[in-house]
Amino acid sequence: MADLTTSYLGLELKNPVVVSSSGITRNVEGVLRCADAGAGAIVLKSLFEEQIESEAEQEQEATEVSMHPEADDYIRQMGKHLGPDDYLALVEQAKKKTDVPIIASLNSRTTKWWGNYARQLEQAGADAIELNMSIMPRRFEENADQVERRYVNIVDKVRRQTSVPLAAKIGPFFTALPHFTTALRKAGVQALVLFNRFYQLDINIQTKKLAPGYMFSTPQEVYLPLRWISILHPEVGCDLSASTGVHTGTEAVKLLLAGAKTVQVCSTLYKNGIDRIATIRSDIERWMTEGGYETIDDFRGMLNQSQSGSPEAYERLQYIKALTGVS
Repeated sequence: MADLTTSYLGLELKNPVVVSSSGITRNVEGVLRCADAGAGAIVLKSLFEEQIESEAEQEQEATEVSMHPEADDYIRQMGKHLGPDDYLALVEQAKKKTDVPIIASLNSRTTKWWGNYARQLEQAGADAIELNMSIMPRRFEENADQVERRYVNIVDKVRRQTSVPLAAKIGPFFTALPHFTTALRKAGVQALVLFNRFYQLDINIQTKKLAPGYMFSTPQEVYLPLRWISILHPEVGCDLSASTGVHTGTEAVKLLLAGAKTVQVCSTLYKNGIDRIATIRSDIERWMTEGGYETIDDFRGMLNQSQSGSPEAYERLQYIKALTGVS
């Protein structure tokens, strides 16, 4: 039987299938369902910075959220339902009721709160913390270096306050991703989650109001993290976790071949049920058995871009093939 164990953030996981932060993991019941289905690790639903501000009754900074009265009210109500104290309790209860690694998730945009709160999460028993950083660069006077510095500063502040492993969940929209991810690693993250799937904006033309875009990913979205994981592994110097587009064992195996330590699943659980975790795990195991691989390390990173011998030419060749239809 193939051995699916892997390490991620310095933690030993029974398999590389990680449940991503979502409404599924907002309570202990959801966490236990994921654990029973065989998840290698579980990321709790994100706690938003605005929720801490709401509970602390602090004046909010001028952000896109606080500029919109309805959105501001929504965030305040959200803080009442699962505020910082409740989140700490969720971490404690999840740790008591399962032996699956529990990763707390903080959705951060500034350095205002996270240092102190990260320390409390460590005391509550979180095995690691995922910094879900979704900073919208909407200021015309702010350049790329300044945007990246805001991310690095968040990591640096949290790193100074806690000793638990840190992962940074980021989007793909950076000018020089290899340089930026290296800076995050130097600031103190042990893993990168690629990529954050930002909620999209839509417009209802009947009501002429803003509306949320389609929320779930599709298997076709796997190609973006697949390319960048193949480029960053092993040069970036930290663990890589693939997020977005992982719906079956096929996508999971591809990402492991590219160099991912773990794959995160979310949309497929909403579409197919929690038992999808077991199916993906079984698919990986079957592929390994058929290929004669005893452990994941036997093939992890086998197809990262550096293995081509001429990575720049390889990338260009694939681009040309895609344009010309040459097989």
